[in-house]
Amino acid sequence: MSTLRARLRGRLADSDLLRPLQWQYFANITVGVVGALYMLLLGRMLGVHAFGVYAIVAATPTMVSNCFDLRLQETVIYLQSRIGTGASDVDNDTVASIVTIDLFARMVGLLLSVAAGVLVAAYLGVGADFAVVLAAALTVFLGKAGNSPAMGILRMRGELDYFAKCQVSDWIMRTLLLVVLQRAGALSLLTIFVSQAGSAAFHNGLVIRRASRRFGADAGRTLFGGPHSVRRTCRAHRSLLLNGQAISISDSVIKELDTIAVASVLSVSAVGIYKMAKNFAGIAWRAADPIYIVILPRLAQLRSQADSAALRAFLRSMTLLLLGFGAILFAGSVLAAHVGVRLVLGPEFALTAAVFPLAGAWILVGTPLIWTHSLAFAAGRPGIQTRASAIGNVAGLLAIYAGAAWLGLPGAALGLSTAYALPFVLAFMFLRREGLTR
Repeated sequence: MSTLRARLRGRLADSDLLRPLQWQYFANITVGVVGALYMLLLGRMLGVHAFGVYAIVAATPTMVSNCFDLRLQETVIYLQSRIGTGASDVDNDTVASIVTIDLFARMVGLLLSVAAGVLVAAYLGVGADFAVVLAAALTVFLGKAGNSPAMGILRMRGELDYFAKCQVSDWIMRTLLLVVLQRAGALSLLTIFVSQAGSAAFHNGLVIRRASRRFGADAGRTLFGGPHSVRRTCRAHRSLLLNGQAISISDSVIKELDTIAVASVLSVSAVGIYKMAKNFAGIAWRAADPIYIVILPRLAQLRSQADSAALRAFLRSMTLLLLGFGAILFAGSVLAAHVGVRLVLGPEFALTAAVFPLAGAWILVGTPLIWTHSLAFAAGRPGIQTRASAIGNVAGLLAIYAGAAWLGLPGAALGLSTAYALPFVLAFMFLRREGLTR
């Protein structure tokens, strides 16, 4: 473990990635721990059946909102890296327009998520009223609107630490509010979502305000673009925007649509078990995810320099290091699932620990290849990531549904692992076929 850490530290220090990676890990690990504690406490307070209802209600607005997530953090990083290089289609107005585009897309997602939430709740018969559905939709909107491009602006200015601190503070506040609600005897689905929405709005506002100040200081202008600039940006960068949306739509398959698919086959209590197992898988993803976004500037630099030898060496090193990291991460996740069930959740959730190794097996396959999506974007070929995500996630959803129908919870968990891993495997195959890994 110490050798792996030393080698990874050396490789990242050489490429100016260590500091942002440290802050991203601080955020992801802390948020992962506090977020896991939140979900564990919520499961314990609600019980397995009510937790299943919560999972279904929360899934719908998250899924619909994801369909209007244009993945603009990556776009902003890419566009800002081109300002000053002589590119005629990029300037500071372009970046400002990206923020406006994100806000508009999120508003459309909010309206549709409320309508979808009402329909899904009625179809599955979970008994959630309109106020609960609306509160769940507002939680997603208030936490996401403008956040992605703001993150891209802060990352390019080396202020990832500010965003990381806001993330951690958000989940700490949510957890404290949950405990207060439980102690006050006011715990219900409505109050849970209202407390989440308040914390999300406050912290997202802090991030956008910081990004606006930094952008204004550098460019001497507002963070939000006008109609003319927005139209120009949409025309010039349509491919980036549509590919980002397509990736998000396909990703929503495994992020939330899977919960609804499982709910259509298994009982609400089984959905609660599945969602809790997925929660532990999500903790593992938070530990691996920082590498994806942090290495993007470095890969973009290697691609722009056309340094094939350095690129191959970097990818080879990262793959081997991440393979060892993935093995450690998988073992730690399995242990965490057992400890969480025994110490917090109780016997109602005993099946969670039993099915998690199946749900978390993707870690061993996906973690070593996490750089594939970064490389596709750095190479200016986001379509590769789009195809890999779309094919992998649709196949994964079918695997989840078929597994749940034929094998119950173990089948659903194995399908979830397939859905997480397959996009990375396909992206690697596509990149090799196009000659982009050498």
